[in-house]
Amino acid sequence: MTGRSVARSARAGRFGYWLALGWSAALLWACDVQPEEAPRVPAPAGAKVLTEHRPLTAASPPSKSVGEDCTTYGRSECVSGICLHVKPQPGAGYFCSQTCRDLEECPEGWRCARLMPGGSEDGVCQPPSSWVSAVASP
Repeated sequence: MTGRSVARSARAGRFGYWLALGWSAALLWACDVQPEEAPRVPAPAGAKVLTEHRPLTAASPPSKSVGEDCTTYGRSECVSGICLHVKPQPGAGYFCSQTCRDLEECPEGWRCARLMPGGSEDGVCQPPSSWVSAVASP
């Protein structure tokens, strides 16, 4: 390498360092913004907006069993405290579930799905794709 190419390589290295440092600082600053502080822009009239499903908090103690619909109050209405979203529609397909380690712990026709591969052996009982809201048979 010539002296000129070494100097150019050193400048490129310093530039890359400062660029990475700047992006890291910007990312840290962006992550520090609290959700309450973020500006909210209203949707145009008549526009369909896809948002996350935010269930209400149930006022009464949990009373729903595995397989029952928990769309309105989420996990706060499930006896197990687990409400799964298993349908593609954002506002439908929420069912109470329970933890499991193998298929025998789930209702008939359901499967035991692990939440995190390589993590713990615990999973949750997942309903079949054709499931409609009903108490699941053990």
